[in-house]
Amino acid sequence: MSAEQWDKPLGDPPHVALRLKPASGAKKDFFPEGCVAMQGKAAPVAMLKEHFCRMMELPSGSVLLMHEGKDLEDSKTLTENNIVLPGPAARRRGEMPEILFDLTVEEVERQDKAVEMARETADRIRREEERRIRLEEERREGQIKARLHWERTRMQQEEMNQRAYERKLIEDRESAQAQVLAALPMELRRIEYTADWGIMVEQRLREIARQADITLQDCATKVSIVTARGGLIEMFSGGNAVIPEKNDFPFVMVFGPVSVQVQGPTHMNLIRFARSDQRALPICWQHQRGDGLIPIPSNGDEFLAVSSYFRGTLGWLPTIVSIERVQNQQVYSRFKGVNEPGLTIMFHGCRNLGNEDSIVRNGFQISKCRSGGANYGIWVAYASSYSDSGFVFQDCEGIKHIFVVVVSRTKVVLDNQTMRVVGEDCAYPLWLVKYRNLRRNV
Repeated sequence: MSAEQWDKPLGDPPHVALRLKPASGAKKDFFPEGCVAMQGKAAPVAMLKEHFCRMMELPSGSVLLMHEGKDLEDSKTLTENNIVLPGPAARRRGEMPEILFDLTVEEVERQDKAVEMARETADRIRREEERRIRLEEERREGQIKARLHWERTRMQQEEMNQRAYERKLIEDRESAQAQVLAALPMELRRIEYTADWGIMVEQRLREIARQADITLQDCATKVSIVTARGGLIEMFSGGNAVIPEKNDFPFVMVFGPVSVQVQGPTHMNLIRFARSDQRALPICWQHQRGDGLIPIPSNGDEFLAVSSYFRGTLGWLPTIVSIERVQNQQVYSRFKGVNEPGLTIMFHGCRNLGNEDSIVRNGFQISKCRSGGANYGIWVAYASSYSDSGFVFQDCEGIKHIFVVVVSRTKVVLDNQTMRVVGEDCAYPLWLVKYRNLRRNV
């Protein structure tokens, strides 16, 4: 409000004190306490009105002045507007004329518009501030996400580099071992017949393991026995190992790819792990309960039997990364080869991980097979070399996956020297072998 006082006399004397009050039902609730003004008797009402507008910081002409229900005319004095002025005695008693004030319709509209504009401005400022805050939060979140993505990518790259480095170390070590095994002198590998030839074999294997920097167990899994007559003795294939006869001497210990007979002694040794016991489950499940992929210890007979037959029918010497037993009682309960005497161990490859996971969870499903036409049958190969020739899944680290399958003869659709096609529930994926190539095979 202006520093100018309400009681400043307006116009020439003599002056009359006027009580200004808001009109009943005023358009705007403002200045409810009212005031007292001093107006010259000869001064026009316009002077009072302009003074009121200045004091209230209102635009000129934006108020109405009224007395006894009538608007006052700006150009007329108080008396000319029919306002009865109090005499001396009444003035001494404090009596004064009462002037009511109100805003013009135009001023009310102007103020309403100003309020609306102020509200819109405040809303706009609020929205802009909210948007600024939101953008700032999004920027910070973006920075955090970018940082996390960078860190995750960096860690993944470091992990990949570490795996590649470790894989390179393993491959280099295996290659060096293969070179050592390939360069073994004949006198170390040749075994003559003596009463203590078994002790001699163990001593030679220990020395070979020392030179190649491998364990005795690894050495035994890599060696094949070739007799003087050129035959192959599966001496280290597990529980059904064959003992050489006297006329097999001298025999030579060979390290490298040596083929075994399909469905020969190594097959017979492996099939014993697949036969069903009194629970109508494979014997090899006896000490491992629960469904899933069960890792097979590399120092046990089961691992040796599976790896020997797989390697022996492959035609080249791989590195076995792992062997897992597929235990799925629900799927096996449908297998038609339970307690069947003529089971065959065969191989199956699938080209992607989704199919592999489906086989582990649901077994072989003819409805999913495509070769030979819809619902033709389940294809399995006698030798792992056939599946390895282009039908196995290979992951980003070069590790191949192949199923070792126990197969029934209950329903045979096709059978030749290479493969067999059987009906629904006539094959069970008993093992999953993961393997890779050596960089330099010997």
